[in-house]
Amino acid sequence: MKIKKMITCKLCEIEGIKTNLKSISSLSNHIRFNHFDETNNNYYDLYLKKDDEDKCYCGNNTKFISITKGYKKYCSKKCACNDRDDEYWNRRNEKIKKTNLDKYGVEFSTQLETMKEKSKVTKKEKYGDENYNNRDKCFSHDYNRNEINEKIKNTKKEKYGDENYNNRDKCKLTKKEKYDDENYNNFEKISESQLNGWKENKEEIIRKIKNTKKERYDNENYNNRDKCKLTKKEKYDDENYCNMTKVSHTKMNNYYNNVLLNLIDYNPLFTCDEYVGIGKKEYAWKCNKCDNIFYHSLNRKEYLPRCVNCYPINVGISNIEKEVFAYVDNIIDDVKGNERFYFDGKKFYELDIYVPEKNIGIEFDGIYWHSEKQGKDKNYHLNKTKFFNDKNIEVIHVFENEWLYKQDIVKSIIKSKLGLIDNKIYARKCEIREVENNTKNKFLENNHRQGKDLSSVKLGLYYDDELVSIMTFGHARYNKNYDWELIRFCNKLNTSVVGGFSRLLKHFRKNYIGSIISYADKRYSNGNVYDKNGFTWLHDSIPNYWYFKNNSNILESRIKYQKHKLKDVLENYNESITEWENMSINNYNRIWDCGNKVYAYK
Repeated sequence: MKIKKMITCKLCEIEGIKTNLKSISSLSNHIRFNHFDETNNNYYDLYLKKDDEDKCYCGNNTKFISITKGYKKYCSKKCACNDRDDEYWNRRNEKIKKTNLDKYGVEFSTQLETMKEKSKVTKKEKYGDENYNNRDKCFSHDYNRNEINEKIKNTKKEKYGDENYNNRDKCKLTKKEKYDDENYNNFEKISESQLNGWKENKEEIIRKIKNTKKERYDNENYNNRDKCKLTKKEKYDDENYCNMTKVSHTKMNNYYNNVLLNLIDYNPLFTCDEYVGIGKKEYAWKCNKCDNIFYHSLNRKEYLPRCVNCYPINVGISNIEKEVFAYVDNIIDDVKGNERFYFDGKKFYELDIYVPEKNIGIEFDGIYWHSEKQGKDKNYHLNKTKFFNDKNIEVIHVFENEWLYKQDIVKSIIKSKLGLIDNKIYARKCEIREVENNTKNKFLENNHRQGKDLSSVKLGLYYDDELVSIMTFGHARYNKNYDWELIRFCNKLNTSVVGGFSRLLKHFRKNYIGSIISYADKRYSNGNVYDKNGFTWLHDSIPNYWYFKNNSNILESRIKYQKHKLKDVLENYNESITEWENMSINNYNRIWDCGNKVYAYK
């Protein structure tokens, strides 16, 4: 690829800023440090990628390497090998022979006496015979029929919970994604000679099939439908039994019994047999607070029903905001509601909840009323936070969906900010251990606002053999100038582990080499814990946003709706307009946060 001497950043041009960069490498670093919400891969796709550059000659997609190198030429080693001619392989084989001759005096390593002796010893240990070969095993009818089939069943049982599992549904989904037809077949790729051969020998092939059936079953028109029905009748007491939905039924039953029946605020007014899973179907529920009976669908598994009497949508001061105020007012004195702070004459910012004693403000951001279509643009929440920070007031922004679905975690955060955590544990009295992945995920789901993560290093503090604090690391996702990213840190709900962050970080630095980068969400954090533990503040990233359907409180990541993906996920898509315009005409709205504080430790 030919590179001009001076390169401009397209993202800066959109924002009306002109930048001159010396090289593609400079552009890569510029994007990482100045456009946090954009990745090099996305930038390359939008502005630098050539037509079909990300396609292998076989038609499959190839992997992105970097902004300087673009995409790989091949999707796999197999394609790379198949695209090379006989001359390449002859040169390669000759080189291998020459290297072996120079090193060992033979063309192939298997010709060495030491290798032959090692092979005999291994065969003697494994099979009791130094001259063993597996020809008899390979051609053993009993082995193939019994042992292999038993192994297949056991594998299916372990992986899918059903020894008779088949992947028909997955196959249809793959065909739909690749070829836009769930019933696609590749008959068209079969060579003309094969098709012609079938046509020419059709009668002979049919005659052979009938003869085989006549010999085996004494009936040239035999099929095993009756036998299949008989087997199903004996095993399952139903000759039309199908096990394709067996696993999904088990999962639905478990979810109904373990989750839906244990909800605190709601009781399901439908039985386990009537529950058919998440989707558009609406189920009857009873609210335990107001005894209201209502219907609500479960669009996604993690989102639960909502009583519009207790939690109305699109109202002024909602009952949910009153609920947040009531909680804060119950745990601390002198709490003010809707406190106004004036500037420039008549202009003012208002805090939903204000605790003067602690200089803490809490904003309850309803998804609809704080959305872009309601006038809350990219910088609204950020500017409000900056305004109060200048007045030495720390502001927490609680999104509506967080209070609804992560309420216990949000309450614990508020208590911690107000300094009202009574259960204190000292990190020096705890034991540091590596945490198993399942334990880590469960702890994060129960104690961290963002839930589980994908991390390779999981360090935990254990007090009396109980996990009370965790810190996770993974390889840096957004900035490759750093080796590690500190992804998650949290304590057990309503627990303060004094010195926990510092001790876990020191343990990581002692046992792992490399620089660290981390991000503090400005909706909840002022970054103090990073400042106190030797991190260097790099910059503040621009605000991020989430999409949601009108009159819904379910937020979805913007990554799913990047413009180059929209044609596959939206009903109405127009290439000539922007991502936001496309989302708007499809009845989507969006809400912005305050961005992140970016820290590094080298």
